[in-house]
Amino acid sequence: MSAYWRIVLASRPAGAPTLDNFRVETGRMPVPTSGQLLVRTLYLSIDPYMRGRMSAAPSYAQPVAVGETMEGEAIAEVVQSRDADYHEGDLVRSKVGWCTHAIVDTRHVSRIQPGAVPITAYLGVLGMPGFTAYVGLKVISQPKPGETLVVSAAAGPVGSLVGQLAKLAGARAVGIAGGAMKCRYLMTTLGFDSAVDRHAEDFARVLQEICPDGIDIYFDNVGGEHLEAAIGATRAGVPVAAGAGDQGAGALGVGAIVSGSGAASTGPVSIVLGTSGVVCSPLDGYAADPHGRLELGRQQLDPERERP
Repeated sequence: MSAYWRIVLASRPAGAPTLDNFRVETGRMPVPTSGQLLVRTLYLSIDPYMRGRMSAAPSYAQPVAVGETMEGEAIAEVVQSRDADYHEGDLVRSKVGWCTHAIVDTRHVSRIQPGAVPITAYLGVLGMPGFTAYVGLKVISQPKPGETLVVSAAAGPVGSLVGQLAKLAGARAVGIAGGAMKCRYLMTTLGFDSAVDRHAEDFARVLQEICPDGIDIYFDNVGGEHLEAAIGATRAGVPVAAGAGDQGAGALGVGAIVSGSGAASTGPVSIVLGTSGVVCSPLDGYAADPHGRLELGRQQLDPERERP
């Protein structure tokens, strides 16, 4: 094979992306050098964060440049290796982008051992979504038996895992999803205790009714009105963690939030940027103004930290 195919970002979308925002190109098959692999894409993960990469708006990651290959993580097969630790036919996971073949540095790949689970699991529960859910919930939020956890986009790959992990920890899991079908799926298939349709009239009131004793942990994946409603339903003076994925991070940013009671708060509040590896946390103390706005600091994730 002498050529490969790739999909490049032809223009930045205004609103929902269309076919006009992309272009298919072909090129001569690249040749790896020392420490590199030529790989062939088998499975490509299409994720919500990619919409943010198409935009030039400020974000925690650099956008895809117009004319460049769209970013994306894939399961790929090694076609040619210039590294003694990898051989033709090996399976790896790497950010190869939207293309049939790519050159990857072996420092930026993860080896996959097929057999125990479908290899596609390494783009889901054993990949970025699973890592995001596990770190955001088990390492940072640390739910305790009897606590109430609410997660937005609960039927998605991150949210669905967050709810199940919360149940295994003995917490009450409440999911926010779009539509009756997804809400039934959360409760009947995944074992959530309750579900809230994000399209419900007076959504904030419905959420408070389902969580009459307040929310102990909120794992956010979308930001916006969902985040505002959840903050309004949090219990005053207890830890709150909101894990913002790529979409949520763009909507929420790293700034100020409002405490659960709407008044000055004395309890620790954390916002977790799930995919960025940092915690925005005032764990060392902070001052809240009369409107309950908290100025958040920024610190590296500490896996050993115990939640208050």
